Formats: sequence, C-alpha cells, structure tokens
Amino acid sequence: GRLADAKSTKLSEIKVAFTAAEADSYIISSLGFRADATRRSIGDIEGLIDLVSSGALPAPVTFRDYDNSYHSLTLEQLNTLRLEAKGRGPLLYARKWELEAAVDAAETVEAVQEINVVGWPGTETVGA
Repeated sequence: GRLADAKSTKLSEIKVAFTAAEADSYIISSLGFRADATRRSIGDIEGLIDLVSSGALPAPVTFRDYDNSYHSLTLEQLNTLRLEAKGRGPLLYARKWELEAAVDAAETVEAVQEINVVGWPGTETVGA
C-alpha cells in the first residue's frame, strides 16, 4: 500500500544519504583543524603511523587537512587523529539506525515524509 511504498522510498533516501556521508566527510579534530574521515584517509593516517613507528619516516610528519592546510604532526598527534577519524563511523551508523527506526515506527505516509534525512555528523557545510 501507500504506507509501505512511502517507507521503502524513505529507506532508499536514507541509504543514499548514508553512502554520501561516508564517502565525503570530515571530523573537527581536537588538534585544531578539520581532517578527512573517510576509510581511505584513515588508511593514510595509519600508513603514516606505521612509517613513523618503524623509523622509516622521522617525526614530525607533514599532514594535509580537509581544508588543504599543512600541519606538522608527532606520532602521538597522528594517533589522536586516527582515533577521532575512526570514531566517526559509529556516529554515522547510529544516525542511520535512528532514521530507519523512525521510518519503521511511522504510522502514516505523512509521518514518513516528514523524516528528514539530512544532517549527518561531519558533513556540515562551512558556516552551517
């Protein structure tokens, strides 16, 4: 029926929004800048940590942030950044599950349509 169709459409919107949020996102680091928080960027940070830990690369290392500014980071700072970036994934899933639960609980087509799928952690535009 109409309600099932509305729910199906809204769940598709949530999936698209989640995928987009996961693909292009950042965290506001405690180090004082925005940093990419995608799977690839987390892998890059882990690569730097491995190189510094093994002695192959001397610390501090140069790191380019989300806004293309450069920072000189120690091993300790790289580890902080890694934890912060990795912490964003669970926040995205929590938001996805919260939206899916709202769709599941909705009892009218209007209630489903009112569920807003924008506003994911770390995807806010500058000044928003």
